[in-house]
Amino acid sequence: AAWFGAAVAHVRLGDEGAATIALQKTLTLAPRHFGALILSGDVFSRRGDLRAAAAFYASGVRFAPQDAPPPVAREIARAEQNCVRIA
Repeated sequence: AAWFGAAVAHVRLGDEGAATIALQKTLTLAPRHFGALILSGDVFSRRGDLRAAAAFYASGVRFAPQDAPPPVAREIARAEQNCVRIA
């Protein structure tokens, strides 16, 4: 969870290089961390690597909980929409 928190902070600060490293560490420790997968999709989308972004979004949606609270459910829905938009 600490690496994911660091990734979120780096994204907010605009340091996508550091965010990518933190996301990679998060996913090494927890490969099904849907938040890290969705945030990775965001990072790759901003970089223009839409193929990678779509793969991360799809994985994030696949591992997301079905009973997520509303704020999390909105992020999951956004990831689903990005998959459709990119495809």
